[in-house]
Amino acid sequence: AAFFYSSSKVRLGSLMKTGDKKSIVAGRFFMQGLIAPVVFAAQLFQSHVSLEQEWPNPLDPKQWGYLAFSSLVSGILASLFQAEGQEKVATAVAQPLFATITIWSTVFSALILHESVTTSEYIGGVGLLAASILSSVDLSSSIGEKAKTSILKI
Repeated sequence: AAFFYSSSKVRLGSLMKTGDKKSIVAGRFFMQGLIAPVVFAAQLFQSHVSLEQEWPNPLDPKQWGYLAFSSLVSGILASLFQAEGQEKVATAVAQPLFATITIWSTVFSALILHESVTTSEYIGGVGLLAASILSSVDLSSSIGEKAKTSILKI
């Protein structure tokens, strides 16, 4: 799964420049729509519980509203915006920002859902943030200039 995810993210920038953004995003959601019920059914079969135990009140309109909103707004709009951005920005520039998604998810889940954040999550977040910043900063020019100055002084 990680291989396919990373290969699609690396290729996304070039695909957006040559292909139709809406078709690519629609294809992604179509495939997810086919795969998600299969995965859900497999998990349900493996857990040996009934659908009512796995998903209480399956006909509750409020649940369906939350499900539709979360998939349409966060899913489709985010993918369309990402596709638009990936068309204009190189993957190497966009990936450090994209890598902070887990940080934002943790921050919003703590603020909105009042979930607790563990020490290891704090450490992981700081490491991820540091890696994203370091990969975005062009250190070669400042280091190169300092090295040249040091060598000339000798």
